[in-house]
Amino acid sequence: MKNAFLLSLFLFTVALYAQEHGSISGNIMDNELYNEPLVFANIELKNTSFQTQTNFRGNFEIEGITPGSYTLIVRYPGYESLELHLLVKQNEITRIHKELSAIKINLIDLISEETRKDELGIKITANLRQGRK
Repeated sequence: MKNAFLLSLFLFTVALYAQEHGSISGNIMDNELYNEPLVFANIELKNTSFQTQTNFRGNFEIEGITPGSYTLIVRYPGYESLELHLLVKQNEITRIHKELSAIKINLIDLISEETRKDELGIKITANLRQGRK
């Protein structure tokens, strides 16, 4: 009898926990390359421990989130980062579908100097400055 009571208490607690939380799911695509999925893009909720990565189809899911307002950050190397303000509701899935754009480099701001030796034989290293537009 005691085991049955403990089992029912446990199941009630699990059911109660599941009802008090929400989740976020979605997919992240490449805006530059025919909407291909961005594989292993980093997804995180700002100022929380929740983080994940997209799968091979660009999909992700974060579960067990306490309802409230959050900022979702999406990062992928070579692409602009994205910050989304989301509202997570109790017992609901917040769905997003976003595309990331590649970082643009302004070639006019890209300055480089060749490595060369001056008259005294001292090696001069290259300077590279990269600007974003």
